[in-house]
Amino acid sequence: MTLLLTVICSLGVMVYIPVRRLDRQIRQLTKAQGLFGSGELNTRVKLEQYSSPIKELASGFNGMSEEIERRVRQTHIFTQAIPHEVRTPLSRIQLATDLARRTEGEMQAELHDDIERYVDVVTDLTSDIVMLSRLSLKNHSLQDSIEAIELPLWCKSRMNYRGLEQAKLTVENDLDYQSIHLQPTLGNLVLDNLLQNAKRYGEFSVEVTIRSVEHFWIVDIEDDGPGIPEEKREEVFIPFSRLDGSRNADVKGFGLGLAIATSAARQLGWELSVGESHLGGARFTVLIPAND
Repeated sequence: MTLLLTVICSLGVMVYIPVRRLDRQIRQLTKAQGLFGSGELNTRVKLEQYSSPIKELASGFNGMSEEIERRVRQTHIFTQAIPHEVRTPLSRIQLATDLARRTEGEMQAELHDDIERYVDVVTDLTSDIVMLSRLSLKNHSLQDSIEAIELPLWCKSRMNYRGLEQAKLTVENDLDYQSIHLQPTLGNLVLDNLLQNAKRYGEFSVEVTIRSVEHFWIVDIEDDGPGIPEEKREEVFIPFSRLDGSRNADVKGFGLGLAIATSAARQLGWELSVGESHLGGARFTVLIPAND
């Protein structure tokens, strides 16, 4: 009987300790979920404090929290920025319309041209907002069939499409895999917006470099423009961000191109980063896993 009691007590202690640990971890995770649910969207848990299988739940909670916070922050930015962005061209349209009523001849024709240009600005802004909204969710209309595409040929075709026929394209080392598998619609959104950004801010030179590192392809898009300060490099991927402080949409766009590229890259499982170019401007890097 003594031996039996000893065995039962030992088993009880052996079971109690891990159960108690799991209970404590579940309570911590529940508390974090409560904080997040109350509006503290920056709530995260430290994974090293958890053991399996609660650790997997905690990791899922962190991932969910980051995605929800990103979408809420994006919605907040849209709510604040869109009225401002639309107000400027609309005010110009109203002013040009008033002036057109009071003028005649060549001056009136110029004002009508201005009105058409401002309408195009609003149209472009609307298109970018709709595209970014579609990319914020898993939108099957953008997910076309996967195709095998030669990476250098694809980059060159997108450069030509964006009017960068004279830009330099370099393949630094022999690629272990000559083709990549991607969804063309999403891939084009990534590369086109990065090329357009380089074309807009570059003064004389734009360079595209392709290289392979272990199980990744790397595409660098560089320009000789003003560059991006290190403390501002995360900000450029936020919708409506403009580092030059200008609110003139006619000159520097809306600050949506890089946000669209980032959202499309996220759906493809690619990563974007920005650094300093040897040309003196910005270098945007696309990291593409070579999973095939």
